[in-house]
Amino acid sequence: MFTINDMPLLPGQNNGREIQTVTAEQLKEIGVSGSAFAMHVGDKLEFDSTDAPLVVSQPVRANSPSLAYYVACKRNGNNSWIPVSTFTRRDAKGQPIGEFQKQALNEPSFAEVYAKMLSGKTITADTTVQYEASRFDAAGNRLAETVTRTAPVLKYA
Repeated sequence: MFTINDMPLLPGQNNGREIQTVTAEQLKEIGVSGSAFAMHVGDKLEFDSTDAPLVVSQPVRANSPSLAYYVACKRNGNNSWIPVSTFTRRDAKGQPIGEFQKQALNEPSFAEVYAKMLSGKTITADTTVQYEASRFDAAGNRLAETVTRTAPVLKYA
């Protein structure tokens, strides 16, 4: 079982972007956001077998009401975070970037994604996919142009 004191700091955590522990009930309301601690090809993510995973939220930028959510995991044997958005990422047109994301987006909340797709499981990636992602200005407003991004193709180990 993960505890907050055993976890690495998130970027900006000591510079006004404090984290807050998210309750199991709040998991039912989580949307998507986040990019720190991104997954890379070759990473092996292991998740606790629990119905109450350790999840934290953090403002996406200083003084922003928008929050990024991170779930605790073991990454290559070490305590780590993975953004919730890894499992629900969409392209600029709103389409899931892979089959794993498509399945996760069919669930009503992250609580169900964790329970059905992550609890007690190991996720890895050995290939990538390119997709067109939306761009945002410094205030978080969506821009008309897109940018090509690369993301790992998630699969069960």
